Amino acid sequence: MKLTRKDKGFTLIELIIIIVILGIIAAIAIPKYLDSKKAAEKAVAEGLVGAMRSALTIYYSNWIAKNKGTLKDFRDNISIPSFVKLYNDTMGFTGKETLVIDQSIVSRFDDQRGSIRDYATDGSGRQLSIPFKSGGVVTIYYDREKPAIDATYTGFN
Repeated sequence: MKLTRKDKGFTLIELIIIIVILGIIAAIAIPKYLDSKKAAEKAVAEGLVGAMRSALTIYYSNWIAKNKGTLKDFRDNISIPSFVKLYNDTMGFTGKETLVIDQSIVSRFDDQRGSIRDYATDGSGRQLSIPFKSGGVVTIYYDREKPAIDATYTGFN
């Protein structure tokens, strides 16, 4: 039986062309995937900050409704760990916190600390710095003069 060109398979040049095409596709697709992954992490960080802003508002409203003191007392004595906890917080998870950060968000953090207090970078719990696995860091500030939550995002681009 004589083999014809049709029965021999691919030539070397055809295989090289296919490999080059696959390389070009990979060169385009991989950076897009990595960019979308970082964008997703930033969206999670922004969502976390938004949830913390809402939690502060709820906590502040409850505090004012119960007349526990003056606005100055609130500003001077409240820190982020007063109203935010991590899921399974080892520092005293009570179930009465305004915001409990879900395990699915905590698992995106670069390290697995046990408490929101572990992320405090100024000692008062008014500034938290949380690194994400993508390399981005969200730094959250509790501005006691407003009171409000502000944040900066680095490394998410």
